[in-house]
Amino acid sequence: MYVVIFEKKCLFAEIFKIFFLKTSYLFPFLCVLLFFVSSCKKNEKEYVTPVIYTLQPAEITTSKATLRASFLKGTTAIKSYGFEWKKTTDVVYSKTTVQTHTENNFSFLVKNLEKETEYHVKSYIIDKHDTVWYGKELRFFTKGTLTDIDGNTYLTLRYGDFIWMTDNLRVTRFADGTPLQSHTVGKPELFIPLYFRDKWHTPNLVPNQPNFGLLYNDVAVSRNRKTIHTATGFQTVCQGVCPDGWHVSTSTEWMNLLRQFGDTYAELKTLNWGELYHNANNLSSFSLEPAGYFEWRILPNNSETSFEGVFESSKVWGGPYILKAELGAQYVGFSPYSGFSVRCVKDFIRNDYSLYTTTAKTSSTTFSIR
Repeated sequence: MYVVIFEKKCLFAEIFKIFFLKTSYLFPFLCVLLFFVSSCKKNEKEYVTPVIYTLQPAEITTSKATLRASFLKGTTAIKSYGFEWKKTTDVVYSKTTVQTHTENNFSFLVKNLEKETEYHVKSYIIDKHDTVWYGKELRFFTKGTLTDIDGNTYLTLRYGDFIWMTDNLRVTRFADGTPLQSHTVGKPELFIPLYFRDKWHTPNLVPNQPNFGLLYNDVAVSRNRKTIHTATGFQTVCQGVCPDGWHVSTSTEWMNLLRQFGDTYAELKTLNWGELYHNANNLSSFSLEPAGYFEWRILPNNSETSFEGVFESSKVWGGPYILKAELGAQYVGFSPYSGFSVRCVKDFIRNDYSLYTTTAKTSSTTFSIR
């Protein structure tokens, strides 16, 4: 007969005493105990904290931007979602709560932003316990504007330390007023500055029709060489057909831009790209158009080529690379009969280095995206 020590009977306590009074029951007791412990752990619900990621804003204009975030809600219910943003020079954040969201994403179109201004943004979620979880704070810039000597206006946007045009150039004169010669079909003349035009490449915008800007030969983009001090060191650049204070983009500037995006560069491309590039989304607001290129040559059947790759590729002066969505960056050449798009970059950097000009020589190169 066994003595019960506790007045309040406990099943586990009695089992424990019985098993340890009878050492022969020790092994079965440990097995039963292990079973109960493992059963309890299965019934316990593991707590997972929510995680939120602030994404780079998209669809940026001079006064608007779409703020974006993604999240993993963990094991707790989320009560609200939102963003906080402010100008870099401000102290107080503006705040909004987002009413709708998908399973793992939410966004908000913020308006009335100031032109060509740096902003900071961070996303947040609030769980049912009123705990606020913040995503990483990011900075972004609103677009500015640039007007060429012909009166064409372009949008501009800062990417890192560089301010880029986000439209292809379509000017017909150098900044000093010297005109370029227009060319449409056939063999181009050599050693004179040319721009190439057709239905899709025109100086003037046409309603409801894509404008891919004009295409320029190497003589047009190689004019007025200068050396400037930039965030990546001294660079020899060409003003070419760009407005005063701007230059034709270089390979260094292209590489600094491209490493911010994925291998297919879908975030750089507009929706005008062909079906093979259906993943184009232009989230970067860079608005790279499938302008193709001009290349005159005689084919074996004695026919002549002119405009090629429209809606499928884009060759841009500024770097010794050809970029294909499926292949990455490759070197590419050009001929005196080539015509490519131009994107200009401002002779100005974030750290406000002083600029100066010297006489220098540089070779023209081209950058191509497919």
